[in-house]
Amino acid sequence: MVYENSFEQIVTFEGYYKSYLLNKEAMVIPYVNIGISNHPLNPSNQLKHLNFGYIIYFDIALVKYNNTIIFDNTELKYGSYTFYYSGGINLDLHAGTEFQILAKKARLQTTDKMQLSDSFWVPYDTTAQKSNMSNSDVDHFFDPNSFRNVLK
Repeated sequence: MVYENSFEQIVTFEGYYKSYLLNKEAMVIPYVNIGISNHPLNPSNQLKHLNFGYIIYFDIALVKYNNTIIFDNTELKYGSYTFYYSGGINLDLHAGTEFQILAKKARLQTTDKMQLSDSFWVPYDTTAQKSNMSNSDVDHFFDPNSFRNVLK
């Protein structure tokens, strides 16, 4: 399912991601453990957590990663743009990160394995927590060849 409204009620900062796709047309970030409230997926005020979801930004003008510009196409852009803030734990770096994205629109796209939970989704075992997800499902979800298809 694709959700383009109520984007302000989506929280990624407690989510996990690995690689992402960024080009002139779009940026795709695959996340495990997206927080959602006051949204068509979860209309309540209580935050629930989505196991698998893609955050997709369209018509990108600027992207900052941890306050460093990694993509700048602002001189060619006109029209109405919005700054979106996204972040989470980069599983390759084992560190919290932040994106600032200037784009025309954004959407949340879920997978056919979508589940909501009151508890956090943990993709891999850590010293602090045990995974509560299938490793093969997580590996497939984070595989760049898998998530390139969400733009089609």
